[in-house]
Amino acid sequence: MFSRFAPWSLLVLLWTGLYPQTAEVLNEVEVALEDYDVYSAAIDQLFLDEPVRLMVIENRTAENNFQAGWTPAEEVSYVSQHLPSMSPLTLEDYQTANRDPKRLKDVFHLEARRILIDRQEVDEIFRGKTNGWDAFYRKYPEAAGYLTLSRVGFSLGRNEALVHIGYYCNSLCGRGTYFLLIKKGKTWKVAKEYVIWSL
Repeated sequence: MFSRFAPWSLLVLLWTGLYPQTAEVLNEVEVALEDYDVYSAAIDQLFLDEPVRLMVIENRTAENNFQAGWTPAEEVSYVSQHLPSMSPLTLEDYQTANRDPKRLKDVFHLEARRILIDRQEVDEIFRGKTNGWDAFYRKYPEAAGYLTLSRVGFSLGRNEALVHIGYYCNSLCGRGTYFLLIKKGKTWKVAKEYVIWSL
């Protein structure tokens, strides 16, 4: 019995040893692909009236999407009041997902060119400068500022989604927007948006 199954068992052990996170990676990719459909639809809506050539996006989902001075509970309550058609389960899933930030990949469905940067690079661009935006636009002259993305919250049937996008474009230019999206067939469409903060 042992000799019959040993080669296969050895192969499994070698595989798991070489690739210990294979199952997690595959699961993350599967979830992420659906998230990117939502991200892309929301970003298209954000820049509907101002087409851009380059989008600079932070490469990890934002850990804190809340308005300065508000607790998570206060903001969630406020958002639910302004998006009354949203399923409570969508909001609950959004809260749960955003406790665990994830790294983003460039698999967006967008016409504009994309560059993903990490938070450390953003901090280095702005650190110690009177106007860090001059340095930012020297490095990325075609960019329309930069974006931060939350994790996506889904309804139980995964036909409704909530996402927050932070858009930063200058010292007095930017806004944070919650997008509520509905899936029609295979396509995500923005049903409603709510600006939670603006500069």
